[in-house]
Amino acid sequence: RGLALTAAGNRFLPQAKELLARAEEVLVDVQHEGRELTGRLVIGCFRTIAPFVLPGLLETFSERYPKVDVDFLEAPLPALKQALVEGRCELALLYDLEIGPGIELEPLFQTESYALISPSSELAAKAGSLSLHELTQHDLVLLDVPPSAAYILSGFDDAGLTPRVRYRVSSLELVRSLVARDLGYALLISRPSVDMSYEGLPVEAREITDHLRPTSFSLGWVAGTRRTRRALVFAEHCREMLPGHIFTGAHG
Repeated sequence: RGLALTAAGNRFLPQAKELLARAEEVLVDVQHEGRELTGRLVIGCFRTIAPFVLPGLLETFSERYPKVDVDFLEAPLPALKQALVEGRCELALLYDLEIGPGIELEPLFQTESYALISPSSELAAKAGSLSLHELTQHDLVLLDVPPSAAYILSGFDDAGLTPRVRYRVSSLELVRSLVARDLGYALLISRPSVDMSYEGLPVEAREITDHLRPTSFSLGWVAGTRRTRRALVFAEHCREMLPGHIFTGAHG
């Protein structure tokens, strides 16, 4: 006659799949304990930071552990958390913003927000750092990717200010290109080592005088789960490599 899951069964199904996947990984770990590291490892990474950290981490980890098949998924924060819970990735690299319960975090390094401006803008005429009050007199190009947008806007709210949001975009490089064309400024966390847009136009990073809540770039996993040997070794690799080697000249 056929069977159907109850509502409770549907809620438990993702956890059951995760338990089965973890059980298989534990068996592989036990079989290969003391041997060369092998197997498959999937890493999640927050979309805007992925170009800065993933290539270097994958290259250096693969050189050290060539028999580990490392794959990755890059996504916004809500999708990353869901992927962790469903067992589609074992670890995730992300900022410690709006994480919520169920995900355990290990901070890797602290980041600071900065203002990105065009060297030809009115803001560039002022030397040194910029205040949020000064920025509110100009148009803001907002990186509208959760949780980045909420974090940036909360900084203005805390200061009792309202920014003039001109554009909302989901691409970090589009933000940088719009700023390079002097179509607004941006407040960002991720900072490339090259102060140039995709079009080859210059951009300029400035410190912010106002205190914005510091954020940490962190390694996350499902709380209470046993991480595989591969995941533990990759975590140690992240501690060693970030931020010095991969973030050369950058600020997170």
